[in-house]
Parts: sequence; structure tokens; C-alpha cells
Amino acid sequence: MSIGRRKFLQIGAASAATTVGACSPPPLVCTPRAEVRTPTAFDGRIEHFIVLMLENRSYDQMLGALSGPEDDGVADGARLAYEDRSGSPAWVSVRHGAPPDGFSPDPGHNFRAVSAQIHGRGVDRPADMSGFVRRFTKDHPSVSEREIQEYATIYADGRLPVLQGLAKEYGVCSHWFCSLPSSTTPNRMFTHAGTSRGATRQGAYYSRIAGGMVFDRLPKKDWRVYFHDVPHLWLTGDSWTHTCAGQFHYVREFEKDVRSDKLAAYTFIEPQHIVPPWNSQHPSAGVSHGEKLIARIYNALVSNPCVFEKSLLLIVYDEHGGFHDHVVPPGHAGWNDAYPGIVHDVVAPDEVVGDFDGPDQGYAFTTLGPRVPAVVVSPWIEPRSVFGWKAADPTKRVTFDHTSILSTVGRMTGTWVDSKRARAATTLEVALNRASPRKDYPTTIAFDQRHYPRRGILRETLTPEERTDQAGACEGVAGDLRAAFQEQCGKSSPEALVEHFRRVAAVRDA
Repeated sequence: MSIGRRKFLQIGAASAATTVGACSPPPLVCTPRAEVRTPTAFDGRIEHFIVLMLENRSYDQMLGALSGPEDDGVADGARLAYEDRSGSPAWVSVRHGAPPDGFSPDPGHNFRAVSAQIHGRGVDRPADMSGFVRRFTKDHPSVSEREIQEYATIYADGRLPVLQGLAKEYGVCSHWFCSLPSSTTPNRMFTHAGTSRGATRQGAYYSRIAGGMVFDRLPKKDWRVYFHDVPHLWLTGDSWTHTCAGQFHYVREFEKDVRSDKLAAYTFIEPQHIVPPWNSQHPSAGVSHGEKLIARIYNALVSNPCVFEKSLLLIVYDEHGGFHDHVVPPGHAGWNDAYPGIVHDVVAPDEVVGDFDGPDQGYAFTTLGPRVPAVVVSPWIEPRSVFGWKAADPTKRVTFDHTSILSTVGRMTGTWVDSKRARAATTLEVALNRASPRKDYPTTIAFDQRHYPRRGILRETLTPEERTDQAGACEGVAGDLRAAFQEQCGKSSPEALVEHFRRVAAVRDA
């Protein structure tokens, strides 16, 4: 049943009067919406842009089994070629099924590996996305046929009830690509600054983009980062982190800020990277904890309807993690052969080129990486919306990369980073396809751990010695954070890193 705003506030006030001294949550607060509509603020509809960035999954793996013709998924039974241990041609079929919760060994996703995945038999050949299984078996020659089949198995429709459920209830960006064909850190740099300033590999520190990030440009009142243990943004350094003390808050504070209508214009949410249970959905950490996190963020946001009405939530992944995707990313030779009506220029963000030896030396940042899952949530979005190259509505046939986040912030606030690509990127304004906000959205998303096969997840119960020794085995965000802390402070436990960040950022106890 729909109720008016004044009546809603009266109900809230009445609730407050009858629950004094009780253990129930405080009443909801709704600040009156501003009457002024500015062209940089999505016609006044959206005041809060919230980004939850997860880790290392491809579009095909997570959303490729969605059944709509606009979704541009991958067919059950599609054949992927590789060479077996004897060097003979072999193939494995894509299967719509139930992969194990955690996946190991980790597929390659550095610059060299991604080039091989996209270009198949040679980087000098046209891109055909034929090299995924071939590269996986080359990097891990001892993998069994079962493990190869698990690598080629994607989540069937319904096997990720939270992520896939929100995609169907709201909208999916079916052609959201990571910003460069490489690994986590440089792609997250593009998320925050619209450039990596030459970085193409893991191990790069955010200090090279400090001063140029969206957080440096926005007034402090307009942004906030919510985290669990240590955010990847700590790689900007202790000095920057300390300067921004007061901007970092535990995720539990997000729930309180929604209830009291105190969200900033731009919110960035980081998963739990260091101390288990890890919920970034990195392959070795599994998907179940991440599904629980997505449900938690959604349920918090819809718990205050008037805040949800003026919010846009983006659930997106930093890069594809080496998992198969069938769509050639823009910028690579032949990328639009299957989509001749699509036009997209990959704009170089600045004058800086790749600064390491190997295939990335001199890289001009004019190609995108593989597709990643991207789900948009707002009452201003029609159910089952798709924004991508196969959209039925030609105005929705758009291309996104991580700089679309910065473009969206720029359109909302008028604040831009110094990145040509960010200024040219498609904004999420295209996703708001309703004249009025919906009232029929789900008020909660259920999470049930029993739905997820708990096979393959990285062991979460470790001794203190094992926690310390695990640094060398960490991958992705966790590996970068542990390696940076070890370089600064020597060999130490994950708990020591968490405590160090707490001191530097002056955050309160969890």
C-alpha cells in the first residue's frame, strides 16, 4: 500500500513515541527532498549514488545464464577449445549449473594472460575470446578434467538468487567492461581516478593517483567509504588515509546512515578482504558470503523508503578474474563484428602509457577488458531492464566501463576527475527509465546459506601462525594489501594490518 510522505513521517513520529526505552531500532528519518532541480543531478531524482564493488568475476559466469534475448548471455553447451596434456586439440562445453562455492586454482588475469584469453592463439590475431580454457590449462597444467569442467560451468539462472534476483527485479548493464585488460588494482584505479597513470599490473600503489581521485575532488561532506576490515583504498598510503580520517566507516554505519537519512552524495562500499569470512567473491573465497553482503546492503537501503526513492545502487565487479566471457571488448581488432550497429570509442584517459616491460610496455589504454557483472538498483528502474548492445530500445544500446562511475558522479555533483575517458563515459542516467518511482519493489531479499554448495571455499579457520604465513598465498585485493603491509612493517598477521588501519584512519571499534 502506498502512503504519502506526510503520513509516513506521522507514522514514524508515532512509532518513536511508543518505543521509548525499547530495544527496537530508532524511527526512520526522511529529510524533505530539495525542490530545486539541477541538470547535473539527474533532474533531481537521485541524490545518493552507492557503489558496491566486488572482485574477479566475469559477466558470463555470473549473469550469462539469464534467459532474456537482451541479456547477451552464453548458450548452454557452447564449446571452448584448448589443448590437452599431450598437446592434442580438445574442447569443453559451457554448462549452466552450480559451480562450487569457492574456485581454485585461480585463473590467470594479469595483462599477459588476459591478452591470451581475448586473442586466442596469438596477440597479433583478431580477438575472438577463444583463449580462456587454453590459458587456464597452460597456467595450471595439472588440472583434472573435472576442474576444467568446473571452470567452464556458469551459474544457472536461479543459482545466484540475490545477484540474479536483483538483476531481474531491476536492471542489468549487459555490456559493462573492466577499464583495461588486466588485474584488480589498475582497474580499481580507473574506478577512482579514471586512469591508472601507467599501472597495468598488481603491486601498484594508489599513491600514483593520489590527488587525482574522485575523493580528492569532492567536498568531504559529499563522499564516504564503508568497509569491513581494511579497504583497498589504504594502498593510497598512511598519510592520505589519515588526512581522510572521518570518511571511513564500518559497514554497520551504512545501515544507520540509511535509517537516519545521512547518506553522502557518493558512497563506495568495500567487502571484507583480510579477516574471514571474506565476502568479496574472489574465487578462492567463494560467492556465498558475497551474496549475503549484497542482500545486506539492499535490505538496508530499502529499509527507509524515502532514502531508497532518491538512491541508485550499482553492484559491480572490478575485473573478470580470468573467467570466460564470449563478447570481444571494444578496442580490440574485430570487436564489433557481431554488433555492427554499435559504435564506441575507447578514449585514452591521459598521455601516460604502460610503464613495465613485456606486452604492456607502451600500452596506450585504448582497449577495454572483458565484461563484468553490473546490476543497477533503484525504484526509478523498470523490472527486467537491460542496458546494453542487445537492448530492444535503441537508446539503451550503450557501453559502460568503470569510468562510468566517475561520469555518473560528475553528472550528479558537477565534480569531475582529470580523465578524458571519464568525461566521455556513459552515465547511469540512462538506467532511470521511469517517470515516477516504483512502489512494488521487494522490501527484503532473503539469503539462505543452504542454497550454496560449500565445496572449494578457502579455509576460514586458521591458527595465528597460518594466518601470518598465508600472506604469500593471498590473491587479488587481499594479496595487494598484505604485500604492501609486509613491505612497510615486515611479516605480520592479518589482524595486525587491521589494527594498523584502524589507528591510521581513527575509526571506531566494530
